[in-house]
Amino acid sequence: MTGFLGSVRQVEIVTDFIRHFKKEHTTMLLVDPTLGDNGTTYSVCDRQLCEGMRELIQYADIITESDGGMYSDRHALSGKGME
Repeated sequence: MTGFLGSVRQVEIVTDFIRHFKKEHTTMLLVDPTLGDNGTTYSVCDRQLCEGMRELIQYADIITESDGGMYSDRHALSGKGME
């Protein structure tokens, strides 16, 4: 299970671990992208972080969103409005 990852490096570390771990084990992965709240992305959420999170969610069996972050997470992951 993953939640808020505040840097591209953190996303890379988690993604690398999951790539390796999921090859060797039968484990479900739940990812909660946690990129923002109330329609606004967090200040650390830039294009590179969103691209990394899009890569990470490809390994997810379940993707969850909090009620407050649902719009912000989807918006950031879609790439719309990212500079």
